[in-house]
Parts: sequence; C-alpha cells; structure tokens
Amino acid sequence: MQFKTILKLIKENREPYDGLLNSPEWNKKRSKILQRDKSCCSKCGKTSNLQVHHKYYLWNAEPWQYDDDALITLCAGCHDNIHKNTSMPWKIFIDGVLTDFHFTPCSRCGGSGYLNEYKHVQGGICFRCRGDQYEEIIEQRNAFRTTKVTFISFENE
Repeated sequence: MQFKTILKLIKENREPYDGLLNSPEWNKKRSKILQRDKSCCSKCGKTSNLQVHHKYYLWNAEPWQYDDDALITLCAGCHDNIHKNTSMPWKIFIDGVLTDFHFTPCSRCGGSGYLNEYKHVQGGICFRCRGDQYEEIIEQRNAFRTTKVTFISFENE
C-alpha cells in the first residue's frame, strides 16, 4: 500500500477526536489508567489537570481500544510538551503486519490539531492544519485543493 493511499484512508475514516474522548467507553478506559497511575502525572508528579496520553496512534482504532501499556497519565503541561516536541508514532496494519509510520506534527499546533489559546475562534481548531495534525496530511489536502479537475461529457449533442 502506498503512503499517499494510507494518508487518504486516514483522512477519510477520521472521526472528530474530541467527540470520541467524550464517549462512555473512553471515560471508562481513562478512569482505569488514572487509577493505575495513582492519579498523578507520570512525568512530573502533578495531580491536577490530568490527561491520558496515547504513546502512539493506531490507525482505525478507537481511543479506548488500545492496550493499557500504550497509555500514560500526564498533566496538561507535560502532555502539551510531548506533542510539541515529539513526533508521535502511528502504527498501521499492512498485509497483517503492524507497521510503524512516523508523521511530522503540524508546525503550528505540535500535532494536537487544537490551540487552546484560540478556543474562542473555530472552537480552537488549528488554523494551519485544520485539525489534521500532521504535515503530510496537510500537504495531501493542499495538493488535492490545488488540483484542477476537468469534467468531460460523453453525451451526444
């Protein structure tokens, strides 16, 4: 499977992530991870503004379908730092083999797709990536947008 085909599949099959994180399934999984990590940030030890971080993203999986060891409790600050300073790995099954893909995070939002300081504008969706999170997906969107499409009619006149 070609890289461009994978990007297209990711884009087409993507559901709004914020909606998934408000589901009962995610809340149950999140509670389990918070309890396992004793409700404190695994990086700095803070006990407030806690979030559960995916160490990698698995294409075509819901946030709660990950193994527990793929999730870690972080405070909002440590979570933001990871997304701003680390290229988050993606894993995808290709021909039955779990394969790593490393996408480049958006240069504006660090790959989160969201800018908290602009939550009053477009609900905080990143201006640069429009929530797509990764430079490669942004490039594909931009290439698609600039491609001219010609329609040919085969009807008899």
